[in-house]
Amino acid sequence: MRYGPAVALGFFFLVTYASAATPVDPAVERRIKHVTENIPPALIIDGEPVTHTTLSQQMAALHVPGVSVAVIHKGKLQWARGFGVARVGGNPVTPNTLFQAASISKPITALAVLRLVDSGKLNLDTDVNEYLKSWRIPDSEFTAKTKVTLRELLSHTAGITVPGFGGYSSGEPLPTLLQSLNGELPANNPPIRVDAVPHMVWHYAGGGYVILRQILEDATGFPFAKLLQDSVLSPIGMVNSTFEQPLSDLALAGAAVPHDREGHMVSTGPRIYPEMAPDGLWTTPSDLARYVIEVQGSLAGRKGSLLSVSTAHAMLTAQLNPYGLGAIVGDDKLHPWFTHNGGNYGYPCLFVAYNHGEGAVIMADGNGYELNVAMLRSIAQEYNWPDFRPIRHHVAVVDAVTLARYVGVYRLSPDSFAAIAEDGKGLTIQSTDEGRQPIYPLSSSEFVLRDASPNPFFNRDEETRIRFMTDEEGQSSELTLVGPGGAVASAKRLSDPQAAPILAEMAAITHRFRNQLPAADGERLLRRLIVDISAGHLDDDMVTADLDAELKSLRALNQQVFSGLGPVVSMAFMRTTSTGIDTYHVDFKNGEGEMDIRLQDDGKLRSVRYYPD
Repeated sequence: MRYGPAVALGFFFLVTYASAATPVDPAVERRIKHVTENIPPALIIDGEPVTHTTLSQQMAALHVPGVSVAVIHKGKLQWARGFGVARVGGNPVTPNTLFQAASISKPITALAVLRLVDSGKLNLDTDVNEYLKSWRIPDSEFTAKTKVTLRELLSHTAGITVPGFGGYSSGEPLPTLLQSLNGELPANNPPIRVDAVPHMVWHYAGGGYVILRQILEDATGFPFAKLLQDSVLSPIGMVNSTFEQPLSDLALAGAAVPHDREGHMVSTGPRIYPEMAPDGLWTTPSDLARYVIEVQGSLAGRKGSLLSVSTAHAMLTAQLNPYGLGAIVGDDKLHPWFTHNGGNYGYPCLFVAYNHGEGAVIMADGNGYELNVAMLRSIAQEYNWPDFRPIRHHVAVVDAVTLARYVGVYRLSPDSFAAIAEDGKGLTIQSTDEGRQPIYPLSSSEFVLRDASPNPFFNRDEETRIRFMTDEEGQSSELTLVGPGGAVASAKRLSDPQAAPILAEMAAITHRFRNQLPAADGERLLRRLIVDISAGHLDDDMVTADLDAELKSLRALNQQVFSGLGPVVSMAFMRTTSTGIDTYHVDFKNGEGEMDIRLQDDGKLRSVRYYPD
């Protein structure tokens, strides 16, 4: 998601450097300097100036107080370094500063499961109800003929519900494992169930990893956190890592704390994730680098590795999509790689590693996912990786008559459009979800976006290409968007009368952005929505069908959060973005935070997000 102009802060970021205890070779220090002071853009157009940035500039622009980085080179941890502070006004980030790993917990959990597969205690393709003792996956029409297996739970292909978990504030009652599985209070998630035939579709399911936790505990008789400590963390040497939830006060005192989008410390502190297996790991980039090195060693058949070669290869074999058994599998056939990212509130993180020798782990304590990807790009450039470096293009020369044929509005979906226009320099694109930006011709019919947005799933910078198709008269009739990971979307061109209201709406959003004006009726709808959510009901007429489904799927969590906050005391408009997202600062009786809303042209709320202060 992109935001409007940065909010002025009452402090600035001074990047401090905290190195590992052992001296670093001068040659490595030069590499660190290159990585942090020469961050390249995602896309380079030949013949145009190339602007590099520094880590300090990126942290200031994105309001990220602290970041920690570890780099693997030739199969070893070459360097680890902390930058900035663990909390605004607090101690510097060091290589030993703990961060929440969020969904990077999943590949670590997967390693524990696969160790038991190697030992013969578990089988990847057996009905998991044969292993479950304290709880069972309820029988349903979806499991009548096809049963859920470990392979499917690990790869998000089991048809399991509940993609992720919202966590709990300090002091809130925490659910037991069974309460989380059954969606029973005080759990704030719906029941974890099967809602599709296993191995027929892929959809991300943190709920599947909660089931894996129950399997591990039933199969071994040990509590999950102890089992993971003994079977994975300690053997690998992840000495600063724990699945303990909540984290002890002593450990929490030295950990990085979450910060909001403006770099302000979240007053409620880190959220607690009692599910543990999908999201509960506290760790450091250095420790996650040790996990990477362990996987690389298992693949190579290194003596003493945790996994056999065959199981390690099975772990990194893609299933129904690029997801393997715990990690996402890269698409470079000559240089295979694996990856995962995480995003607990205030803790964006990612790792990327080649199957042999190289890798990087980056963790931040604020709104830092874009920064993490930029650092990955800089590391890839410095170490000459075959992937993740800036993409370079030479633009073609296309005559004005051809360009004019492409101007128009194209329908991507019932509620999403892309407008192609001329600005005197070339063509631009403005979509429903993005602001206007230039596109550059690679040929007479294929163009590329200037800003190659980081793909949050594959953790890889890739350009988005626009291909135009013309009719018999040479006029554009359709465009195709080819996005990161090869995703394709086609859009038919609208007639001029059909396009007129779409262009008017986009012009209105641009006007509101330039003048920083809220959408009419936005505050009233937001106030009403908060009252409805707190009461546990929702007026379908005020939200779109997609938002209605999203809010209802998280009804228990939303009601718990907003009823606890109490009534709204005051609400103030803060800003609007180039895509029409309005941000309000809301003071509740028992807390405060920012809320983003977007309205459709029919006045319905299309999206809403809450960011507690």
